[in-house]
Amino acid sequence: YQEFVESITSKNREYVIDKFENYPDQIRILLARHISKSPISNQREINLFLRDKHFIIRSLAINYFADLGPAEIKQLLNDKSGNIRLQTLYCLKNQPDFEKILINFLADNSSSVRQFARFRLKHSNIDFAKFYYDKLNEGKQVIGSLIGLTEIDDKSYPEKIKSFLNDNK
Repeated sequence: YQEFVESITSKNREYVIDKFENYPDQIRILLARHISKSPISNQREINLFLRDKHFIIRSLAINYFADLGPAEIKQLLNDKSGNIRLQTLYCLKNQPDFEKILINFLADNSSSVRQFARFRLKHSNIDFAKFYYDKLNEGKQVIGSLIGLTEIDDKSYPEKIKSFLNDNK
């Protein structure tokens, strides 16, 4: 099995990469996992993972975090998968402007991302309830802000919350 995998991911790597997008999901996931265990040969492979439709394959791009540029990191931070956003934030935790980045994720739609952001910002001077209330007033990140208010068990703004009860979204 290992020889077969080595043949596909090393000797025939270029062919596999060329045809990668044509394979079904399960085969792409399997190939991507094996390819991601070896050093990348070029930026094209990272981009292939980043633009894949399957979140498991996109998450493998994080294995090459040190090789990613600002555009790729931004793409991961805006990924539709909360797990990928969380993993990306975790990779950024030692950045000097990390707290500034995290503020944008306090009202994320993913509960794990919101919890991580609140945990890392708990010693900052942010009033989370007011933050969520302000987001609701601005009409930004409404879902994450409503759920964020319930997660912190804040009951300071009942009228504002009631205004969203009949909202179609």
